[in-house]
Amino acid sequence: MWQEYLYLPPGVDGQLNWIGGFIQLDETVEEHQEIAALAKEAVDGRGEREQPEHETSNPTIDLDSERGRPLSTYWHEVMHYVQTTTMSYLYKWTYILLEKMLYAVSEASGQSVEEFVASGRLVVDVDKLRPVGKAIAEDLLGHLDGLDARGASGLSPRMIFESHAFITQWRLNHGRTADSGRALTIRELLSQFCPSDTYRVAYDFVRYHFGEDPAEMMFLPAAALSLCTADPVATFERIVFESATDTELHAAIDSVDADQVYQKLRQLATADHYETAPHTFLANPERRHPIYTAAAERLVEHAQLVDDFFRAPEIYIHQVLDAVTHPAIFGSPTADGIPFLDVPEQLDNAEGRALLEAAAGFAAAANAVLGSAYDYESISPRQEKSLHWLTRPSVSIHACR
Repeated sequence: MWQEYLYLPPGVDGQLNWIGGFIQLDETVEEHQEIAALAKEAVDGRGEREQPEHETSNPTIDLDSERGRPLSTYWHEVMHYVQTTTMSYLYKWTYILLEKMLYAVSEASGQSVEEFVASGRLVVDVDKLRPVGKAIAEDLLGHLDGLDARGASGLSPRMIFESHAFITQWRLNHGRTADSGRALTIRELLSQFCPSDTYRVAYDFVRYHFGEDPAEMMFLPAAALSLCTADPVATFERIVFESATDTELHAAIDSVDADQVYQKLRQLATADHYETAPHTFLANPERRHPIYTAAAERLVEHAQLVDDFFRAPEIYIHQVLDAVTHPAIFGSPTADGIPFLDVPEQLDNAEGRALLEAAAGFAAAANAVLGSAYDYESISPRQEKSLHWLTRPSVSIHACR
């Protein structure tokens, strides 16, 4: 069945499916329900929403525990989802990826996008795939490789948004561990728990130029603002280098004035044609993604909230999710061998489920085309590979309340 094209590779705990706009987690329904309860507990524990700057984000949970690690993975992938709905670089990159994928489906299957949507199934025509499949796959993979293109500093866009997501996921739970019982500094966090250099080098770049305390105050907003320009690495580098001689910024850092630090960094970013994802939607409403565009459109009237999220993501992420749509979760097969799809309350209606079905079908089709393109020699001539749309009898739906 088509859902098999969406299973996670071995050893991967979770990922944001860029094309589909939903999160894939390696967990059972029961495990996911526990994580969902912990996430809800985090939201309920925030205190008064009217003064979020005076409240902590989540109750303390040891993120290095058996209970905490899945929650940490969840928040990391949610961060990528929110990054994509608020930051123009990732928003544009994602809808271009979808456009390329839809073209690949059309070329490899002989079906137009309209026919694909109407029929609810994809048949890969091997005779058509053979001459064009590898070129299509290389075009898609070339777009994916853009996230790893290095700038003059050796940084890449992926290093910036991964570091941003990793540090925020820990701050969401105060970065405490059972051993310390206190909030870790970012340096302690990175030295003890960072899974690879990709999740820390962008922060280390700022720390090298400014030192530990300024980096803790500057990095998250600088990363977010950079990801709202066409060349995040060049903008990030320029923000760091020009900040080094900005006396007003240094004064704000010395006085621990986070608002003033953010405003100075934002001024630097605006020199590089800065725009948020909602701004991009307004400028190009015809270029769309079924999930991210709907979220960006909802944020058009919440410009201050987007600014607040860039300044302090661990505090305002919940409010952004409330304003847009919580991501859907695609999980491991249940006892009957069928994977589950956890639908957020905002999408638990006919229109919302139709959006998710389209997004999941597109994501499965992309994996099928990519896989077939590199494995087409093993496919016998005229053999058909079918993908079927999500239907209520074939998948378990659990609505988050």
